[in-house]
Amino acid sequence: AVVEALHEIDAQMPKTAKIVSSCSTGYGEHLVKAALNLDFGEVETIAHYYAAAFFDPDVDCILDIGGQDTKGIVLKSGRVMKFVMNDKCSAGTGKFLEVMTNRLGLTQKELSELASQGKDVTISSMCTVFAESEVISLIGKGTSREDIAYGVVESVAVKVAQLISQLGGNHYFLTG
Repeated sequence: AVVEALHEIDAQMPKTAKIVSSCSTGYGEHLVKAALNLDFGEVETIAHYYAAAFFDPDVDCILDIGGQDTKGIVLKSGRVMKFVMNDKCSAGTGKFLEVMTNRLGLTQKELSELASQGKDVTISSMCTVFAESEVISLIGKGTSREDIAYGVVESVAVKVAQLISQLGGNHYFLTG
């Protein structure tokens, strides 16, 4: 997957571009660094901090909504003071949204557009598998796709808000 992504990046880069340094981060960071002989490897949370601080030096809380988990990181003077991660399956993550959009036969953009037209439907399960069952049940009851999309998006927002409530930061930065 990494090599395929690198080929895609290479195809989009101007032919005059020159890569002067390389770094991997995230799950499998050491493996990718060793396999591709990269210059650096960085822990994912620190990489998110560097990126957030680059764009906003006053950031004191990073919210990382990833594919498999959602993390909240409270910072003080560039140091991690508190770290909170979702603990209920992949609810509130990119994978959750991917499963739900696939179930509804939508793209992420279509899900967002439909959700903006929907109204109050609650998807309460904390696990993607059970939430998917709720969506199937709502479809079976004839609930509109707009309302189901609203419920999916609201479910993620609620789970992220619950995580934020544990952090206590003031100046948030969203990464993914």
